[in-house]
Formats: sequence, structure tokens, C-alpha cells
Amino acid sequence: MAQGKVDAVVVGADRVVANGDTANKIGTFSHAVAAAAHGVPFFVAAPTTTLDAALATGEEIEIEQRPSEEVTHFKGQRVVVEGIHVWNPCFDVTPGRLVEGIITEEGVVPRESGSGSHKVAQFMAARHAAQKAAANGSAANAAAAPHATSSVSALDAAGVVAFLAARPDLAVRVGPPGSEGSWNVKEVGDGNINFVYIVTGASGGVCLKQALPFVRCVGEGWPLSQDRARIEAEALQLQHKLCPQHTPEVYLFEPSSAIIVMELLGSPATILRHAIVKGATFPHVGR
Repeated sequence: MAQGKVDAVVVGADRVVANGDTANKIGTFSHAVAAAAHGVPFFVAAPTTTLDAALATGEEIEIEQRPSEEVTHFKGQRVVVEGIHVWNPCFDVTPGRLVEGIITEEGVVPRESGSGSHKVAQFMAARHAAQKAAANGSAANAAAAPHATSSVSALDAAGVVAFLAARPDLAVRVGPPGSEGSWNVKEVGDGNINFVYIVTGASGGVCLKQALPFVRCVGEGWPLSQDRARIEAEALQLQHKLCPQHTPEVYLFEPSSAIIVMELLGSPATILRHAIVKGATFPHVGR
């Protein structure tokens, strides 16, 4: 950059929120700062499935910590003295003001010259309008907004509420009729394969999981079979039958949208992978 040999910087993203703040692997923020210092435009390239307009700013993104053993141990052996504390975050957050534009498969979300932020919510609203128009067979309305290339639409927070509210047997598990406006929806999927939403309300809550036909961080260029959702649903149903005290009950599996709605397990239940990453052991898990 200092020698003027870099024309632009393009990085990926794990999540982009409403103002353009971007969560990505550690070091992304450093690249953005270096690019800004040298007057080099910095872009984020990400599929629309990573855009999360439900979060206003990057301050709302929960940054998990990776195991301290990644720093303190080598081949299972401690290489630093006891008592050393480790800060090992999974990713960093780059402010939207440093991002020239967010490149998606359906167009670019530019940075606003005045506010320095990005209109991600408006971009997504236009995308949803196109999907709705296409579903209604309205070619005129579809042409006025970004075109959705996937045959399966990824649900956002509003879509999750609408999906559950339209199914009274599921909605009642979250809250009484008409309480949809008070429901809390949180997307907790931390991988590149599925969307996972926790929906809670006055009556309790449910977990909704949607399998998309492609890898989230790449887009439709890396297709995946949605039949994996059926396999997972059937496995969960069998596991719940055999071990209901440790496995969530599946309330609904909808093949057309690859959506699983299941029981929301509370503490001390946890995600097995998260516990293993933190170093927990489960000697009987194989049984």
C-alpha cells in the first residue's frame, strides 16, 4: 500500500449489520485501517445471506472467545507459565465508515457520503419486495427492486415472526395470540451453513433452524443439498424418542423451505460444539 501498488482491498464477511459494520476474521479491521491511511478503497464482498438488518450497529454483535489453549498450548503441552491470561476473540468488527461498499450477488450497498454508514435495511427491504412481487407473479414490481436468485428465501427476524404467527400451534408456544409484536428474535447461528433463530415471548420460546441451498459466506456459487434438513429432523426425532431429557422435540419440519422448528432447551443445556471448543469433556456422549 505504501508503494502505491494496491488499487483496492476486498474481504469477506461473517455478518454485516444495518449500518455496514462488518464482523469477519481477526485482522480485517487492521486491513481496513491500513487501507484508509493510504487512501485505498476497502470493500466487503458477501452474499445477501450475511446481511443482518436486525442489528443496528456492530456493538450489538456478540464476539465469542476462542479457547485459551490455542495460545497457551502446543500439541497438548503448556508452553507458557501457569496464570497467564489470554484474550482470543473469534473475529473483529470493522466500522462501516471504513467500508467503501458492500458487494453482494444482487448489487452494491454503497457508503452514504453524509452519514458514513450503509443503508443495509433499505437494500434488504427492496430485495424482499422483489421476492414478494415474484411470488405474486408481478414482473413489473420485481423489476423495480434487486432480483432474488435463490428459489428459497432466507428468513430474517420479521420473516421468522410471520412464519410462526401463521401457525397457531407453534405461535402459542411463544406467546398468546396478538402478542407477536413483543416477541424477541435472535439469530445465533455462528457457522456458514444454516440460520438458527431463538424466538422467545410471554409463553416461552422455540428454536427455528433453516437450511439454505448454498454456503452462507459464498452464496449460490457453492450449492448445498437442503435434504440435510430432512436428515437432521429425522435424526432429532429419533434421538428425542430415545433420550427426551437431552434432546429437543421437533415441532415442525417443512421440506419446501427446509425449516425445522424445535423445542427451546434452557440451561444447563448447551451446544455440544461450543462446550467442546471450550475444553469440556463428555465421557458418555458416545452412548
